[in-house]
Amino acid sequence: MASTSPIGPVDRAGAARVAGKSLPTIDKWYANRATTGFPERIPGTGTWDGDEVDAWVKDYEAQRATQLTAVDATGDPDELLTTTGVAKVFGYKTGNSLRQSTDRGVWADLLANVDEVTELAGGKVRRKWKRSTALRIAGARQLIAAGGGRPVGTPESGPVLYDGAPEDLLSGAKAAAVLGYSAARYLPDAVRALARSVDGQMLYRRGDLLDFAADMGPRD
Repeated sequence: MASTSPIGPVDRAGAARVAGKSLPTIDKWYANRATTGFPERIPGTGTWDGDEVDAWVKDYEAQRATQLTAVDATGDPDELLTTTGVAKVFGYKTGNSLRQSTDRGVWADLLANVDEVTELAGGKVRRKWKRSTALRIAGARQLIAAGGGRPVGTPESGPVLYDGAPEDLLSGAKAAAVLGYSAARYLPDAVRALARSVDGQMLYRRGDLLDFAADMGPRD
C-alpha cells in the first residue's frame, strides 16, 4: 500500500530524487521558474517543500505527454535512416523540425547514438540511425513523459571549474571535473553530444562545456 506521508523539505539532491531527474535539470527548472512555474524555495532556507515539487513534476509531465508527437513504429528495424527519416519516426515533417523542436533531449540522445557517419566534402557529415535505435530513444521519451524519468545516480561532487583556455580539449574524466560531476559516466546526454573525435579519442572543448554550464543556470 502506497504511503501518504508528507515528503518534507528537500535539498537539490532530494528534489532530483523526487522528480526522477538529474541535478542540472532541477537547476534549469529553478533558474527559469518565472516561466516554468517551478516551486520557490522555503523562505530563509536552501530547500523546497518536497510535496510541492512532487505535485509540480506530475503536472509538468502530464502536460508534456500531451504535447509529444506520435511515433511511427512501422518499418524494418535494421533500416538505416537519415535525419529526415528519423524525424518522420518521431512524427516531425522535416529534419529541421526535429533538430529545432522543444524536445531537445531527444536530439541530444540521437547525436549520442548515431549508427553510421559518412564524411562529406567541406567537413560536413551525414548521420544515419537504425530504425530500431530511433524507436528505442522514442520509447525512452515516452517513459520520461509518463513520469518514469531517467535513472539518477550521484552525479555531482563540486562546482563548475572556470580555469583554463576555452580551446582546451579534455577527456571525459576531465570534462566531468569541469562541470562538477564525480565521474564521466554521470555526464548528461546533452554534454556527451558535445564530444568530438580527435585521433580516435572522444574529447570535449572546454568552452563548449562552460557554455553548457551557463545554459543550466545558477547551481547554488
